[in-house]
Amino acid sequence: MTESDAPRLLKLISVAFKEASLDSPTFRASINHHDRQIEDMELWIDNLLKLIRRFPAQVNEFKEFTNTMVEHLVPSFINEGLVDQDYTVRALQTSANGMRSLWRNVLSFVQISTNEATNELLQICAQDIRHYKRLKVQFDALQEKYNVYLETYNSHPKFKSPEMLMEDAQQLYRVRKQYMHAALDLVVCIAHLSQRLDSTLVRFSSSLWKLNEVRVPKPGETLDKEALDARTLARIQAWRDSLGTTRATLEGIMAAAREQIENSTLAQMRPSRTLTDYDSATINARSWLDYPEKNFEKHGYLFMLTSLPGLPGETWVKRWAFLKSGIFGLLLLAPSQTYVQETDKLGVLGCNVRYAPEQVRKFCFEVKTAESRFIFQTETLKDLKSWLKIFAKEKQRIIDTNDETEMGMALARYPPLLLEFASSAMTTSDAEWTSTNNIAQLSDLIASKREVLEEFENLTKPTALINSPISTDISHAALLARMFVSPSVIPTAITANLWGSVNWGIYFLIDKSSLKKIREIDTAISHDSMLISTRTYPANYPQPLRAVDVKMKALFETVVEDGEVALFEFKSLLSPNPSQELSGTNFVTQDHLYFYGNTMGFVFLAKCAIADFVSIESYATDRYDVLKIYDCDGLLIKTKVFLDDARVLKAKLKILMNEKVRDEKRSLEPLITDLDKAEKESVLRAVHPPAVIDSIPSVVSASSPVQPSNFKTDYSSRDVSLRMEKVYDIPPKAMFHILFGDSSTILTDVYHPIREHEISRTNWRRVDGDLLQRTVYSKMDLNKDNLGYIKTTYTIESLVENKYYNVRIHKASWKVPFCAPAPLDVRFVILSVNNKHSRLYAYSHVQFTKSLFFSHISRVLASATIQPTLLLIHKRLLASIEDIGGHGKILKAIKIYGQISKYEGDGEEGFDRPEYNQGSVITLSAIVSALVRQVLVFVVTLILNFGSLLYTGLSRLVDGLRMNVFLVALLTVSCCYNLFLTGKTTASYWSARKAVLMFEDYKSSEPNYAQRAIYLRDAEELVTSLSGVNGNASRCMAKFKENSFVLNFEAAVDWGAGYSDYETCAVARALKQRFNDIGIQRNDLLIRLRMLNRLEEEVAIGEWNNWLIGERNRCRLVRTKFMEDGFMDAEAEDVADRLALVGDILEYCQSCDFETLQSLLL
Repeated sequence: MTESDAPRLLKLISVAFKEASLDSPTFRASINHHDRQIEDMELWIDNLLKLIRRFPAQVNEFKEFTNTMVEHLVPSFINEGLVDQDYTVRALQTSANGMRSLWRNVLSFVQISTNEATNELLQICAQDIRHYKRLKVQFDALQEKYNVYLETYNSHPKFKSPEMLMEDAQQLYRVRKQYMHAALDLVVCIAHLSQRLDSTLVRFSSSLWKLNEVRVPKPGETLDKEALDARTLARIQAWRDSLGTTRATLEGIMAAAREQIENSTLAQMRPSRTLTDYDSATINARSWLDYPEKNFEKHGYLFMLTSLPGLPGETWVKRWAFLKSGIFGLLLLAPSQTYVQETDKLGVLGCNVRYAPEQVRKFCFEVKTAESRFIFQTETLKDLKSWLKIFAKEKQRIIDTNDETEMGMALARYPPLLLEFASSAMTTSDAEWTSTNNIAQLSDLIASKREVLEEFENLTKPTALINSPISTDISHAALLARMFVSPSVIPTAITANLWGSVNWGIYFLIDKSSLKKIREIDTAISHDSMLISTRTYPANYPQPLRAVDVKMKALFETVVEDGEVALFEFKSLLSPNPSQELSGTNFVTQDHLYFYGNTMGFVFLAKCAIADFVSIESYATDRYDVLKIYDCDGLLIKTKVFLDDARVLKAKLKILMNEKVRDEKRSLEPLITDLDKAEKESVLRAVHPPAVIDSIPSVVSASSPVQPSNFKTDYSSRDVSLRMEKVYDIPPKAMFHILFGDSSTILTDVYHPIREHEISRTNWRRVDGDLLQRTVYSKMDLNKDNLGYIKTTYTIESLVENKYYNVRIHKASWKVPFCAPAPLDVRFVILSVNNKHSRLYAYSHVQFTKSLFFSHISRVLASATIQPTLLLIHKRLLASIEDIGGHGKILKAIKIYGQISKYEGDGEEGFDRPEYNQGSVITLSAIVSALVRQVLVFVVTLILNFGSLLYTGLSRLVDGLRMNVFLVALLTVSCCYNLFLTGKTTASYWSARKAVLMFEDYKSSEPNYAQRAIYLRDAEELVTSLSGVNGNASRCMAKFKENSFVLNFEAAVDWGAGYSDYETCAVARALKQRFNDIGIQRNDLLIRLRMLNRLEEEVAIGEWNNWLIGERNRCRLVRTKFMEDGFMDAEAEDVADRLALVGDILEYCQSCDFETLQSLLL
């Protein structure tokens, strides 16, 4: 996985926006606190600029003074012989020259680029702070207007008409919308001003030094004081530059978050348009029970009925109320309006809550305890029902749990944790609600013990403070209070002055199920358990780390697990993605790394388990160090470190990683000692330390053998064969754990074709000095033939950590029919090629207990078994290496495949050893079945490979065709058209060919004459006349007519129904055949008769046609003769006679022509 692909995300929490949208006491206190801070900052910048303007004149005056002083060191009369000229005068001259050079360097070193520095500071005062003041004035005006409108709206009596209340609610909503918009504008302005001040002040600090004249040392060099300061400033500048690149992205996120929060909050606050929601008459003591409330906690403003001492009448004051985990309490602004205070907290079972219809104001409810009674008012009817329903739900939940501890908590009353955070409001209800007797003061607790006082001094150092999510006047005091107060999910004034109305980080860092679990198990709410007088740390726990531990637990509260303490911290820029870098602090405990950041008003937290770390990389540049942490999925954390040495951090984190893979966990004391030692060693070394991972012993509590001068890898002999030699991209130590770790199953899962299951392992134990050995019992199956349990012995004959491993595996005897028993020995040798690669040798040896004629069959079968097994081992190794990835290979292998845990006993104590065979007998049927199975597998594999090859070819062809879709489409259309034409041509050709073949067959085949039978109806009359009686009256004749084949020649004959004996049936069949023959002969005779008639007709037609031809020839001759003889030249009378005669002839000839034409048509 590449760095850019790292799918690690942080949830940015806009705490300031959330508090502003709620208009919580924390928000108002924070705004007032920042207002004072900005005023102080403006005054400080103004004074600083005045000093900067005076600085050059003061430097010149000091320069003149130093020059005068140097000149007076060597007076003009000194060389007049009063003092020694060789040494004394030389000493004064040398001192003068040295001082002149020293002051010149000092004065040149402290030159200030006043123009650049003062211009940026002046711009902040003239633009940024002035813009803030303008927004603050608008905000104050809108806040005052909103307070007045809210007080006026809530002061309306409940009998006021719902229509008027709805109109007032709409008007209040419009004012609230303006107020919220101004509040969010002010939050954005403060965030931008803070970032501008950070950038400008860092640049200003750098301008005080001429860093270009101070050589910034390279990482690892020895640093003097000046070089160290220069390096620190250079790296802080690099921090400013790196953070500046992500500001544009964060500004876009800020704008989107501001819009989303504003829209969602206004949508929730939009008043209802249903008149019944403003009518107090719609609620009674029981109707609110039907309200569909899904939440189990409630936060928001309530108006409390109270009075002021010395003043008549009652008044209503606004208080922030919460109901969480069965505890009800109030938060309020201090009289100075710059921090948040708290009242007592009440358990829900210790008070009675009811709707208060007797109050003049609308939407009121009563909270009554054994000593006091308090009246609260909600803004809307919906809020009233919600508060009452959640009170009822929490009471019922606690009662249903039937937990005495939780019920006791819900019955108690809890005063404020410390006096500094207790309510100091002067109203009677606040005084009655708040218990201040016997409450410890923070100052007294700090001064009570020396170690606490030292811890306080460490926490109050400027560089030890944190950028808390919310800042008020007592945020630092709230941080100090965490030295004595245990974390809790219940909101307190301490949380309100650090996080806000709730700890928003808990809501975003853990899921709902975990949050519910914390809510259920949180029993540390009582006064005694929350105030801790002493906190236990290991004896060698460094004093400065106590302040770090307090800061961590103040920020993460209940997220920090029991027993965890901060072991070190470092500042960094976290890179959750390539486009963002978030500044924050990393707190490292023995189990987790906690990250907290606060940039431009966005708070982000992360919690990573050190047990998930598999690799750490670091490198240094001139501007910063880079630390990369990997887990099993790839890059987990990439961070830039500016003020710490990444090499030291890497060494410390690796010590914690190594601690997680130890078989026996250590206490904190030796762990702290190792961390302190690693820091001291890393500071002294100028190069990166060697890989600490190599110090993790593969064999726990077992000493490694003495390293041999030569690692033996060649075991080949006449009986021992080298079966495999391969190089793998993994260190030898990782491969050793992959193959032989306590959780590895590679060597038991891959024996081929014999399957091992129901595997039982003993612990590794020491035998014969330094050898380590374990026994594995496994059930063996060859196909479905159970071979029983077999014993396999693993022996680690020699090892050198991460260099050389030699392991021998002895499997019990195989007994093949007609062969001698043959135990199988396999040896694996792992040798380091370099730090990242290893070479694996695999040898096998088949031993024979005695010699038989067919013993070589055992050797063949053993070879046939071991070779596929090694091939499968090779594939499993490649798959394991791929799963492990490219980082932290050794640690991942140890985590996934286990240690090589040694047992000091015999290794089988408490182990239920199965009954196993001294030699497994393989039957002949099992061998034949296995061979058949292998042949089938080979055939199926061959078919699948061919199919895969075909599929691959088609896939590549399709991929190639996709590159030219248009041309392929044209080619397809052309091919389809050609195929259509070819089909038509082919169909015509085969039709003609079929006709020719049929004709040829018809000519060459013998003629088949169809036989046709003709029957006459005259036979029916004949048969009827055969009856002695009237045919219609004879039943016998009627039955005969139904079955007679003569009378029913067209119907099928049922011989079985018509004849009862065989003889008559046979005669009937012969008669039937003869009857058919007669019909056929009659048909033949008729055909011959028809042919004779046809011949006779043809003779007659021939005669007629012949006569017509002769007559037409005669007519032609007559016409010609008349024309040649001058038919028209005779006398008139003769002509008339001739014409009459010719007319008859012509009419006759026309008749002949007509008959000839008719004959041709026929």
